[in-house]
Amino acid sequence: MRPAITIETFIGKLDTIQFQANQVLKSRALPEAINAYSRYSKNLKESILEHVKDEEIIEIANNIPEFTYEPAEIKAWHYIVFPVAMTKSLKNKSRLRQCLAMITDGRNKYSKIEFLIRGEY
Repeated sequence: MRPAITIETFIGKLDTIQFQANQVLKSRALPEAINAYSRYSKNLKESILEHVKDEEIIEIANNIPEFTYEPAEIKAWHYIVFPVAMTKSLKNKSRLRQCLAMITDGRNKYSKIEFLIRGEY
């Protein structure tokens, strides 16, 4: 079990995750940045579920998506067989859009959790 954490610490972490989500969404979404957000989000979600007792917050936290972004590698020979490269590229773009949608969803849920925590204390 992790040590108890203060409301101020939670609010700081919630601000950080929302800032990080905005940075990923506004910039070129690099796999490293997306996965860094995902790891931080997973850790924060676990912390919320461990320390917060409010049922509404727990329900919101349980619905925060968890994911990793691993684009398919496109090798030089894939360009020789154009359909292979095109298919992988389209799959990568689709997966990127899915991840960005999950980041937006997570950011909105963290914002709601922050609002609820601030309202309670």
